[in-house]
Amino acid sequence: MKVLTTLPVLVGLLLSGCALGPSHYWYHPDRTLEEAKKDYRQCKQRAQQEAGEVVAEEHEMDVRSKSRASDDERFGTDRIASSSSWGATYRKNAMYGCMRSKGYIRVRNYRLPSDVRMKAYTPDGVAGW
Repeated sequence: MKVLTTLPVLVGLLLSGCALGPSHYWYHPDRTLEEAKKDYRQCKQRAQQEAGEVVAEEHEMDVRSKSRASDDERFGTDRIASSSSWGATYRKNAMYGCMRSKGYIRVRNYRLPSDVRMKAYTPDGVAGW
């Protein structure tokens, strides 16, 4: 019986959390929502490409480097995990830099003007008129 009362509460909490959307949005006061979505997609694509190139270049340099050679079997898997974590960080920073270079600011959802339209992406959203 306890499970039957707990389950609806948990489902409600999960659904309400999903409905809230991102806590931050990229906002430019002179851009429409369509322009903001286009800029977001361009920046995301550019950031993914740059991060992929940098991580590949870093990996290639590590493979060639004899000073980093190791007989330890864990070295390879640790290096791959490190590269993918570093790649995610690089991608996030490149995305932020790209959006800022286009004049966007990253604001909390409750600081947006009340009449602005929003589109939720992961982890951020975009907002425009």
